[in-house]
Amino acid sequence: MSVKPQTIYGRVSYSINGQAFRAYWLVIPNVAVWVYNFDEGNWTQFTYNKTITSIGNFFKNVAIRIIDLIGAIQAQTWTPATLQQNNPFDGFFLGFNDGTAGYVDFTNFSEVGASLTSGKLIFGDRRHEHTVKKFRLSFIDLGSTSFTITLANQQNQSKSFTFTIGSGSGDVLNYVQEFNLSGLRFQYTVSVPAGSPTAIVELCPIWDMGGEQPGGVLRN
Repeated sequence: MSVKPQTIYGRVSYSINGQAFRAYWLVIPNVAVWVYNFDEGNWTQFTYNKTITSIGNFFKNVAIRIIDLIGAIQAQTWTPATLQQNNPFDGFFLGFNDGTAGYVDFTNFSEVGASLTSGKLIFGDRRHEHTVKKFRLSFIDLGSTSFTITLANQQNQSKSFTFTIGSGSGDVLNYVQEFNLSGLRFQYTVSVPAGSPTAIVELCPIWDMGGEQPGGVLRN
């Protein structure tokens, strides 16, 4: 997809909703928003079905407007102490070309299904075959969530498991799924449906080493 360079822009965030979040937001209209987390040193991709035309920090504090002031001064029922009705911290604002807005404040969940796909895994060893025995998923328990873990090898053989877990405890939980798939190279995908109340902390395939590839044999 071709994109005009003049329409690509970025912004740095330092905190969102009172949480430290040092990140660079790279907006490529009609393609994706890439977020680089300076603390973790990784990129995360977000996609939207609308074109983003502006970004920045934004407050959603409750305030009294002139239009709300009806009647004489003596008839007003508000005081300065009642003006602060919600969280005083700012969030990250995404302005779309149709006049609507997206608001990132880490208090809601993805409106669309989400997935994370790894690169090709060789476990630091190209000489030996490996067998993935298990897969450990660590996540923040924000509520009941259905996870799907799919593991594939270089021969497009795959195994997939779906399970539902979580009660909203707020704890970091570990779930270990049994696998038994052998190969030289692996790739996994972890996905959740739209609106899933969860946050992934760590993903870890657990493997055993197999035999060394014999000489004079090409194994793909």
